[in-house]
Amino acid sequence: MGTEMIRFRDEPLSKTCSALLLSLFLFALGGALVSAQGDEERFRRLREEMVQTQIATDRWTGSQAVRDPLVLDSLRKTPRHRFVSAELVPYAYDDRPLPIGYGQTISQPYLVTMAGPNMLRLMASS
Repeated sequence: MGTEMIRFRDEPLSKTCSALLLSLFLFALGGALVSAQGDEERFRRLREEMVQTQIATDRWTGSQAVRDPLVLDSLRKTPRHRFVSAELVPYAYDDRPLPIGYGQTISQPYLVTMAGPNMLRLMASS
């Protein structure tokens, strides 16, 4: 009994454990990929909502809507949530500046459209 290997369905235990661990790893990796894809879709929807509600429509403050398609496209493609810390991700697409570290902020989306449309056009064309 001391030198015998435990077998599972005629397979050595070490081989069975390896297969089980590999299966669990692949399952977890698949779940992470699905979650990441779901998160990216959620952030894409948030960017679109930001453009539609904050940028492409007249604002309650009296500011005019932005109509430049290159500017709007740039805002739809810019992943603001990647520039802020984890605790600020839920606010990444709000119409306000957010700290990004070292005393700097990412500007509120509407202000970006007014301050740098040429830069946004350049970003969209690259």
